[in-house]
Amino acid sequence: MNWDTYHITERLRDIKYYACPHCGAQAIVLTALETEQLPERDENGHCQYHCIAYHRYFSVDAYQSIFQEKGIK
Repeated sequence: MNWDTYHITERLRDIKYYACPHCGAQAIVLTALETEQLPERDENGHCQYHCIAYHRYFSVDAYQSIFQEKGIK
């Protein structure tokens, strides 16, 4: 594993879960299908999350501000 892959994997572990702003349930960061390591980003570059309990989608920036809360896709 090279340095970049290690760094990405460590960062992904740090941001893997986030509490859903709608219900407080666990949400998981969406990852790119091609790599399964890089998080999916919205049009503003924020990480996207999926609430497992209520199937809601939302984005979170580096300062943990929540954006674009959406219902079922």
